[in-house]
Amino acid sequence: MHIFLGIFLFMLGSSLLMVGYVLIRDIKHKKSQPAEIADAGNEYFEEVHPAKTTLTEYPDFRKKTA
Repeated sequence: MHIFLGIFLFMLGSSLLMVGYVLIRDIKHKKSQPAEIADAGNEYFEEVHPAKTTLTEYPDFRKKTA
């Protein structure tokens, strides 16, 4: 009987510990979000540059094979 009580208490304690950890992590994440949202405007966008053509760097081999 004591073994079952010990197993039950261990399972209950570990479950409550995990739920507490997730709740605390959620609260910390929600508190830090406004600062992240303010800086997120430029984070997901990158500068777009016009495409560079690489064909001008190599000689034209079509003249030799045609």
